Amino acid sequence: MKILRYLPAVVLLWVVAAAAQAVPVQWSVNGLVRDDGGTVSGSFVYDADTDTYSAVNVTTTGGTSPLPGETYTGFDPSGSDASGLVLQRSQGAGDLTGQNQLLFAFLAPLTNVGGSVTPFLAEEVSCTSADCSTSINAQSLNGSITGALAPSAPVAVPAVPLLGLLFISLGCLLVARRSLIAN
Repeated sequence: MKILRYLPAVVLLWVVAAAAQAVPVQWSVNGLVRDDGGTVSGSFVYDADTDTYSAVNVTTTGGTSPLPGETYTGFDPSGSDASGLVLQRSQGAGDLTGQNQLLFAFLAPLTNVGGSVTPFLAEEVSCTSADCSTSINAQSLNGSITGALAPSAPVAVPAVPLLGLLFISLGCLLVARRSLIAN
């Protein structure tokens, strides 16, 4: 049957489409130190394909300045993208008065490749207004952050569902069969 010669191409298309995945990068901040001697530890995950941060867990400890340490598990979505990140105590925090905020600005955007990045601006501040537009006790952070593929399972990229691929394959086979019969 001449129709069987198209079968390997259809199967290959099906396998390749089903295997598409994107792997985000886990960025470690353990290479950063506050100017006052305080420490910074933890990590966050960034997916450059979707411009999305997740799994934020960063902790700072106070040094010689009046700025206390903080544990950050959230970020400000309006101020966070591939070129910068604004960490908050929790996701969707309303009034930030009295809370710390950790700010990063990157010269080159974060990618899904990972590597080492030195922020051109990294500081921790204590907010004195609800939206943290004014702050005190700013402490610069020095050092670099490193990124490697996130240890979690790969995130599947939305693709044509398996059943949809099956129907597409069958449709291609029927079209090929009709064109062979017509010839």
